[in-house]
Amino acid sequence: MGGIRLAVLAAMAVAAPASAVTYRFEVVQPDAQQSGRPLDGNRFVFFADSAPVNPEVGGGFFTIPATLNYTVTFSPGAVSQYTVPSLLNFYVDTQGGGFDNGSGLGVFGGPQLFDGDLSAPVFRLGGSLFANGASVTVTAPAPAAVPEPATWAAFVLGFGLLGASLRRRRAAIRA
Repeated sequence: MGGIRLAVLAAMAVAAPASAVTYRFEVVQPDAQQSGRPLDGNRFVFFADSAPVNPEVGGGFFTIPATLNYTVTFSPGAVSQYTVPSLLNFYVDTQGGGFDNGSGLGVFGGPQLFDGDLSAPVFRLGGSLFANGASVTVTAPAPAAVPEPATWAAFVLGFGLLGASLRRRRAAIRA
């Protein structure tokens, strides 16, 4: 019986706990003006953990760090791309919902993009429309088709220890 316990403990020690899933946020804003030039629309993408750990909490919002990958398409077809490190503020419904980066880039006038309270939020999957015509789509990555190496190691180690304990038990019974 001690061998089985040892096998279970070894498998638990080798198997790594799963980390939070990283969600992809895609924001598409409607046609507008920037510096007097008409835009065909702009889009930015950023990634965040599905359940941010220890976000900074303010009055009606929480803040997390993110890197924005920002694409602006000017008429007639000139494209500018930026990558900007930023702090993003996500607001509750009573504060207008949506989010911003503290510098005017963001969307308001729609639903909040998370469940739970401000100190332990969990982002919602799916699409949302906002008052200014912007849309936000939150997606999760496709699940991995192959188990992680730590999982395979736990399986192999567990079965090996289980087999060793059964072999030892048979030898003890014969003696």
